[in-house]
Amino acid sequence: RLKEKPGMVVNKEGEVIGSHDGVWFYTIGQRGGWEMTPKAQREYVKSGETPVFYVIDKDAKENKLVVGLASQAMEDQFEVREINKISKTKWDFNNLKVRIRHGGELVPSRVKDENGVFTVILDKPLRGIASGQSAVFYSVDDECLGGGIIS
Repeated sequence: RLKEKPGMVVNKEGEVIGSHDGVWFYTIGQRGGWEMTPKAQREYVKSGETPVFYVIDKDAKENKLVVGLASQAMEDQFEVREINKISKTKWDFNNLKVRIRHGGELVPSRVKDENGVFTVILDKPLRGIASGQSAVFYSVDDECLGGGIIS
């Protein structure tokens, strides 16, 4: 029932490079789905290759999508406000694995607790980490320990 509401697509530097149909139609990490201006297309293909862009941020208030190249869409840390523990196993915050999407890769990580804000530091950057997604934590032996919502 969401209606289209055209808006701007900008690169990480804030330059307008295209348009979209409404930020609610796009997800962080999504590849393509918007229109690039002919001018931006010419600029980006000067290298001889057509780059692939991913949604790296959304500003619903301004109805603006921020897109970037694959390397700009990678993140090596994120925050979780609250962790729900489902296992009685003692957590080793310096030696965990985390999964951010169903069927996604288990990535070695560590967690820093700073006054109830948990910063998850990944050993390997991932693309498409978005607030509202679940982060599920596992022991090094692949036991599910619990999880939280990415903020």
